[in-house]
Amino acid sequence: MSLPPKYIDLPFAAAAMESDSAGYPERQFSDPDNPKIRPEDPHQERAAISQLRNVNLNLLPVLQSLLRTRSVSKTAVGLELTTPAVSQGLRQLRATLDDEILVRVGRAVHLTERAEQLIGPLSRLMVELGGLLQPPKPFDPSREKAQFKIITVDFICQLLAPSLVRICSELAPGVGVHFDQAEIHGAEDLAHIDFLIAPRESWITIGKQAASMELWKDDIVCIVGQKGPKLGQEITPDEYRGHRHVSFELPWTSAQERRQLQPTYPLESASVCTSSSFLVLGSIVEQTDSLSLVPRKLATVLATRHNIRLVEFDHPETGMIIDAYWNRAIGDKRGHRWFRELLKSAVEQLALGSEMPPTA
Repeated sequence: MSLPPKYIDLPFAAAAMESDSAGYPERQFSDPDNPKIRPEDPHQERAAISQLRNVNLNLLPVLQSLLRTRSVSKTAVGLELTTPAVSQGLRQLRATLDDEILVRVGRAVHLTERAEQLIGPLSRLMVELGGLLQPPKPFDPSREKAQFKIITVDFICQLLAPSLVRICSELAPGVGVHFDQAEIHGAEDLAHIDFLIAPRESWITIGKQAASMELWKDDIVCIVGQKGPKLGQEITPDEYRGHRHVSFELPWTSAQERRQLQPTYPLESASVCTSSSFLVLGSIVEQTDSLSLVPRKLATVLATRHNIRLVEFDHPETGMIIDAYWNRAIGDKRGHRWFRELLKSAVEQLALGSEMPPTA
């Protein structure tokens, strides 16, 4: 029977159901219209799936229309099929169900007892199938609840968290954000979080399976306090190495990874103090004679809280790009695409030098 492509071939659906159920616990179900199907008997589900492999789902709309109109010609018009195609479908349904479905008594056409019993269950099934095949509704941040986990360093949290929380409180009260600092080595680790925000060089260890988007560009500058050495507007690598300095260091990163993530790492191998917190570096520099190399955006924030100043660093590799990474499978999580746009909005506020959230 030639039917339009809008219908679905059930043997393929049955095969998918059989495949999906192979690696998962049995789903218990019951049918109030058929008490013979017991939730404690998973073998009946397998038997039903096996039986469905020989049925064509294309016939379900035909059957539903025949039960409603009791007419081959009206069904053909309603489904935009030819009358011979519907007649062939009726023959297949009769063979599958082992029932006449429609019987003529004089000039009238009546449903068989079996056909009458099919009306309710088939109607519910078609409604459920229709809902199953409908694309999901767009994420509504004003009404839905969601949680997003971001792995990054503390200074990026400091930059983004205020704007994200403020925007969510205004536009998405049911959305929560959790920032953390953790070891991420590949796309598999990304599968347990929503985003990793890190320098672009991170893709070397994360791998190409991760998706990413650029958030902002930054560069490395030197910060110095009142107790530190008297510096001009610029400092060279040799001058920096000649002074005491403190640096940022994640305990789980190897020397090779640090060189990838921090182009200036070779200059910081003799640091008098290391910390896994960027934010504490401002306090150390303010209260000691030590220098530190930090991203400019962080230095700007620290300079508003501590008595320190920024000094340009004369080095060919001070530029850096901060990206957001996510596992491609996680990218389909409900609300994930919306949150990516939210991240962009928060970054735009940084570029404008304001933490005020967008209006909408």
